[in-house]
Amino acid sequence: MQISLITHGPVNVPSYFMSTTAFHLWWEQYKQAELVLNSTFPTKTTDIVRQAKRVITSDATCAVQSAASFISSLSFVQNNLFREISVPRCLPTVPWLKLKPSAWMMLSRALWLADCSNNSDHTESYKQAEQRAQQAADLLIGYALCDSKIVLIGHAFFNAMIAKELRKKGWTGPLWTDSRNWGCTTYRYSKVFAGKSLEYKVGFTPS
Repeated sequence: MQISLITHGPVNVPSYFMSTTAFHLWWEQYKQAELVLNSTFPTKTTDIVRQAKRVITSDATCAVQSAASFISSLSFVQNNLFREISVPRCLPTVPWLKLKPSAWMMLSRALWLADCSNNSDHTESYKQAEQRAQQAADLLIGYALCDSKIVLIGHAFFNAMIAKELRKKGWTGPLWTDSRNWGCTTYRYSKVFAGKSLEYKVGFTPS
């Protein structure tokens, strides 16, 4: 069985030095942003998608459009279970401090992992995200049991959390996922040998 985690393609949002306030506005734009047209697909990623028996995406615009770029028909499954983790409003507000969105993102994620986020905006906690990643991994395993080779086109940070759960469940693959746009990381489960049936319990059954 094979599960490949792909990061969506590049999105059409500007990147410049900005304040904390501007970054939070940028993040809201990012979540709704559409894919950059005429994006180049890596050969490895294209081959993996073509070999897959089922393609799943988050319900974010960029993920759905990424899948549609590979597949001529809209024959893929969308599920908000695979959405990216939101950026909490826990960053220091210093008017003169301006950073690129990628730097703000790293700082925000670090504070979130350290449980320093302000939950007044109801941002998903690390524990909640971890539970969702467990559910997402179980659902993907359910699909893989049916279809053998599947692909998830999702988001960099949450894909990494899913990969962690897959490794816990005995799947083999890289320690770190490829977080670059169109990056593809594959995990395999091969504890099935001739004459032995697979007994694998998952918490979700694919529809």
